[in-house]
Amino acid sequence: MQRAKINYIKWITETINKMNTHQQEDPESWRKFWKESYEGISKYASKKSCRMCAAYGLWYLGYIVDGDRDFQDWELSKINHELGKNAVYAVIAIEKLDQQEDVSKKELWAYVQERYRQEKFPKKSKTKQAKSEAEFEEPADDDAGAIKIALVLFTNNRIVQLSKRK
Repeated sequence: MQRAKINYIKWITETINKMNTHQQEDPESWRKFWKESYEGISKYASKKSCRMCAAYGLWYLGYIVDGDRDFQDWELSKINHELGKNAVYAVIAIEKLDQQEDVSKKELWAYVQERYRQEKFPKKSKTKQAKSEAEFEEPADDDAGAIKIALVLFTNNRIVQLSKRK
């Protein structure tokens, strides 16, 4: 049995439109509108938070065309702390795609994992500064959707051009 193809552009656009119509910017409203906007066969896909958090992060930071958000040039550490690792994965992926458009999803994920490790984000459960490798966050084993969101938006020209983000 073949899975139904999800129209991520439509899903994200409808979520953004609801956020803007209701003048909301918080993650709880995004989650609500994300689930309302989903039109797929599997409700499981609408409940997976990885894609949702990646899309929210890109929208919130002003990366998405027609998102009605000013671009926010945040450091990755601030994105990780305030929006979570899936938003970081998506931002790193967009940065890589800005440099090299013809990268496979597998290569892109490997790059994102390595870049995430290089950032050495302290584990959130630690109250003191990280002192050893074991105290840094590790990227997920698989991209679980954040890379897919970045790729779909980028390849469909739904990411604000680099020259307009700086």
